[in-house]
Amino acid sequence: MSAVCESNVNEYGWTVETEGPPLTRELNICFSPSFLNEGETCIDGEEMLRRGRASVQELGPLAGRQWAKALVGDQQMIPVGLRGVKRFVFAGSVLKDKDKEGHRFVPCVLWDGDCWVEVYCVLDTRSWDGSYHLAHLSPA
Repeated sequence: MSAVCESNVNEYGWTVETEGPPLTRELNICFSPSFLNEGETCIDGEEMLRRGRASVQELGPLAGRQWAKALVGDQQMIPVGLRGVKRFVFAGSVLKDKDKEGHRFVPCVLWDGDCWVEVYCVLDTRSWDGSYHLAHLSPA
């Protein structure tokens, strides 16, 4: 998996293309059902992002990296049964690499075997399967 830890974001000099809503007590994290349509096993990152943005009216705004950090900081919010089964995409934040390829990254929270961690996954060069779920925000 192409991913980078949060501590490397500034080191890489990435720019913020979009940023999700700030942390607030008025909102809660919720996770969408699968973004895959019937018969699909995976989709590319741009299509996942398009579908996530299209679902904002129904499910609420896409959560970004501040919410990913908060979730990793309060791991009891994630049910134990999801460890190693589900991965969460915080597509409210999209960061762009300054290199000539201009890869784009989204924060993800996944189980590493010991705890939930935040990583940045390449949006435009990977396939996203049914183990990933978009993080949305709903009124508290």
